[in-house]
Amino acid sequence: MSRGWRLAVAVLGGYVLGSVPTGLWAGRLAAGVDVRRYGSRATGAANVLRTAGCPAGLVTLVGDGAKGHLAVRLAQAVGAGPWGAAVAAAAATVGHSWPVWADFCGGKSVMTTVGALSAIDRTAATVATASAVAMVAVTRRTSVGSLTGAGAAAACALWPRSRMSPAARAYTLFGAGFLVLRHRENLGRLVRGTEPRLGERAPGVPAAPAGGGR
Repeated sequence: MSRGWRLAVAVLGGYVLGSVPTGLWAGRLAAGVDVRRYGSRATGAANVLRTAGCPAGLVTLVGDGAKGHLAVRLAQAVGAGPWGAAVAAAAATVGHSWPVWADFCGGKSVMTTVGALSAIDRTAATVATASAVAMVAVTRRTSVGSLTGAGAAAACALWPRSRMSPAARAYTLFGAGFLVLRHRENLGRLVRGTEPRLGERAPGVPAAPAGGGR
């Protein structure tokens, strides 16, 4: 397989994996709801938790992270090289936000970005995750944690003594910037003081039918 084909497989595979609508499926199976109709209308773990409950939110959290991680591993498996892995990671990040399997209506790509970063640079992924978890614990707002984690990852990439490869640094900065852009509405709500806290039930969600999801 030529280098061009390896890169093409990495990019297409990354986007397809990123497009898997974990949260949408989890919401439907767990509570019989389309999470895109409630709360932030995103398919990420935070909104799934608010609309379909904790088990669905946890499944989404793990599944979305796995998508990004697997995208990078696929690129590495086909020999796409460091830059191929970085581009595959970016494709997965974009795919989660605009998934072909869910009418291009996805989430903020937080966990998919973290999952991809865990396969590219574990140190940056660990620092970002720890920073995010700490801020969520303090503020009870996942958006604050996500933005803090993005900033921490970017700081790792920009640190003068960083041992990141150029490809890893490029993806880390891309991912951090992408997450900030995807959280524009959250930033507005934080300024207005209307951003929901972790676990708050999204308004208007119908009660789950007896026996669980449909």
